[in-house]
This record gives sequence, C-alpha cells and structure tokens, in this order.
Amino acid sequence: MKARDIFGIIVRTTGLCAFLYSVWNLVFGVIAAIGFFGSALQLGQATAYFTFGVPALVVGILLMLLGRQIVRLCYPDNKDDSDA
Repeated sequence: MKARDIFGIIVRTTGLCAFLYSVWNLVFGVIAAIGFFGSALQLGQATAYFTFGVPALVVGILLMLLGRQIVRLCYPDNKDDSDA
C-alpha cells in the first residue's frame, strides 16, 4: 500500500467522521427546535446545532465525493516522490 492510498483512506475517513458528526448535530437541532426536551434547550441552542451541523455536512460530503480528486491534487503522477 502506497502513501497515496493511505492518504486517500484518511481523506475519506475524515469525510465520513464529519458527515456522522453533522448528522448527530442536525438530529439534535431538529429535536431541540420542535421542543422535545422542553425548557431545557432553548432556540439558541438549536441554532448552535444547525450552525455546526450544516457546514460539517457539506464538508463531509465533499470530502467523501471528491476524495479521489484531492488525492490526485496532492499526489500528481509526474513527480518523482509520488511513489514514496
């Protein structure tokens, strides 16, 4: 397994972690927005869940979908150290 392959795994795993984190935030944001927790969570806390959840969702999806292009950008074929 080359460094290029390991980097690709790291990029996609980071994207998956960001995606799962965002899903957690968005689920709790929806639950807080509909008032499931009662007065324990206010609307400001639901907004905080959405504030961190939506960008993490976008970043996670982009890292998973564009992982191959990111690896190609970081490890071009014409360099001498791309096989290291």
